[in-house]
Amino acid sequence: MKKIKQLAAVIAVSGMLAACSSTPLPQELESKVVMFERETADLFEKQINALSKEGWSYQGPLCDNGINATYVLFQRRKTGK
Repeated sequence: MKKIKQLAAVIAVSGMLAACSSTPLPQELESKVVMFERETADLFEKQINALSKEGWSYQGPLCDNGINATYVLFQRRKTGK
């Protein structure tokens, strides 16, 4: 009976360790704010494609200055610089 309890404890601990090791670690992100002036869709597309080639991902608008520009947030995984 004692060996069964010990085996059950080992299995329980093994399961907890396996669950912990499969949990992904949080990723550090860096942010970039880009000002988009009122331009054509083609220019927006070129700017966004250039940012995505550098690993930046669109997150959404931050604010609009109400006149001619919108500030947009981009993020990417932090690189080991």
